[in-house]
Amino acid sequence: GEKVKDLDGLRKALRKSFDTKFVTILADDKRYSVFSVDSILKDEKRLASICQYPLSPFVKELYDKQPGAAAA
Repeated sequence: GEKVKDLDGLRKALRKSFDTKFVTILADDKRYSVFSVDSILKDEKRLASICQYPLSPFVKELYDKQPGAAAA
C-alpha cells in the first residue's frame, strides 16, 4: 500500500489501483475498507447525476482507463 496525506497523493494511488481493481483504505482508527474500482466509478456517475454536479477531470480520466465505462 501507499501512505496518502493529500489529494495529489490520493490521485496517484487511485491511478495505481487499476492494476489490482481495488482500493484499500486504512483509516486512522486502524480499520480497513475495501472498494472495487468498478463500484466507485459506477457510484460516482450515479451521484453526479442525482446531485447534479459535473464529473471532475480526474474522475473522467479514471473512466477513460476503465474498459467499458463511458465518462458521459
